[in-house]
Amino acid sequence: ENNVAVQPNGTVALTFTVPKEYNVNKTLVLYVPTEGTPEIIRSQVNEDGTITAFTDHFSTYVLVETVETVKMPDTVRVIGGKAFKHFKNLKEVKFSSNLEIINISAFLGCESLTTLHLPKSLKKIEAWAFGNIEVEDIYFDGSIIEFEKIDISVIVCHHFYNEIYDSPLNIP
Repeated sequence: ENNVAVQPNGTVALTFTVPKEYNVNKTLVLYVPTEGTPEIIRSQVNEDGTITAFTDHFSTYVLVETVETVKMPDTVRVIGGKAFKHFKNLKEVKFSSNLEIINISAFLGCESLTTLHLPKSLKKIEAWAFGNIEVEDIYFDGSIIEFEKIDISVIVCHHFYNEIYDSPLNIP
């Protein structure tokens, strides 16, 4: 009545009905901040087909069905931090041909991600962008000289960095 914001004192469980066209086992709950990048929040699938998410604040939440392949439109220049974090079913990403930056933890924990198609427009891959994944194939649209100009954060993204040099780098 007085437009006072109320937040819980501790963790609360929020239960969502999953749309019937979604596969409940491939559905995630995202917290959508008013500014910034959506984040996956801890959740569980219930026996009745609903999903319960656990949070310490009330806000805007959405249900998303995870996918195995993402093909980005050419209008995408930057991938925000944590944008696909823990999308466990994601196997392949075809980036925008105009992509310049992949931000911190963008694909962290995408444990099924094995194939990357990197555009020659790429200038920077930030820390943990591909943390905790096992890359099998990396495709790059430019030359090896162009590839070596990409600013890759080695300090906290060393697993991905090592995968680049241990995996076949496919350059047309």
